[in-house]
Amino acid sequence: MQLHRRQFLHGMAASSIGIVAQAAEPRASSAEPRIRDIRTISALPLQVTELKSAHDRAGNYTAELLPEGEAFEIKSFTPFLTKRDEIEATNKRTDTCTRRHALSVGLEVLNDDQKHLPVLSREQILSYLKSHYVTVQVRIYREPVTRALYLGPRCLAATRAFVGNTLSQAFSPTVAESLNNMRSLGLMLPVRAKATPANLRTLVIAHKNEISSSTRGALAKTIYELMFIRAHEAGPDHLELYVFATSDERTRLHLVKSAEKPMIPADCSVRGAVHFTEYSHGGVYPKKAVTRRSTVSSLKTFAWHDIESFSRKRFDRAAIEDIAPVLDAIISGDLKQPSTVRQ
Repeated sequence: MQLHRRQFLHGMAASSIGIVAQAAEPRASSAEPRIRDIRTISALPLQVTELKSAHDRAGNYTAELLPEGEAFEIKSFTPFLTKRDEIEATNKRTDTCTRRHALSVGLEVLNDDQKHLPVLSREQILSYLKSHYVTVQVRIYREPVTRALYLGPRCLAATRAFVGNTLSQAFSPTVAESLNNMRSLGLMLPVRAKATPANLRTLVIAHKNEISSSTRGALAKTIYELMFIRAHEAGPDHLELYVFATSDERTRLHLVKSAEKPMIPADCSVRGAVHFTEYSHGGVYPKKAVTRRSTVSSLKTFAWHDIESFSRKRFDRAAIEDIAPVLDAIISGDLKQPSTVRQ
């Protein structure tokens, strides 16, 4: 029995990571150089088994944690952003890059869960969560000949204070553990597209969450959500970043507020309520946590079946084959949020 082409692509989504298409029909100018040795994905994994496999294989592409004392962003193009960059540069030449904020993440503890915090450190834990957030950032590379910009395949993250100190701060163990589950699947590159800078502007990230439904932190299920960081050219040496995230087990897609300078957790792009399940130092300081709930601060929200319907009608293909034009339609307003979909 022959599989339908779209069914075949859907089933191959998890195995398509890391493949750079080399076929004809480029979407960008033939004079634009190709970027070599960059992690790409040619179809989105949406089923749980596909996502689990893709996430497991992306262990080398976890969010890169910035150390204490770093500036909020680096806007000047530089050869290295991190120590890892310097190490990798000994084996291959890389283009110069910057790093830019994409979205913010704030954490909180629900009132019912606060009574389960250690008495000795309860106020300290709550104070820390109320005063710190995580900025998730992307690398923007510049191709040296054409000066064309494209996104890097690995995101970065830093802990910052809502007010006061402008430099990054040390990560708490629980936040570092959570960010280890934020992994890049690659840059979206459809099957017939070439790996040119213009085609490498949609980063796909998968985040694994351990969800608890009780105040005792009993694990209810493991879920995976997707995040898309889409870049639009907005002038010389400048890309405008737009962030999208799925929720409700990938049944909804949100255009997310970037929340570059939040003042409290509620201002952040994404807010997560956590329940701490493991402590260090004699049961005083949090070490591991599960998620009780998460909230996306969205500008627009769409049911995923509406995303698929629009893609098939407008572009005659499934959204998993190339999500970028659908995201562009949301940004431009060409695809409008249905009035029946709540934020």
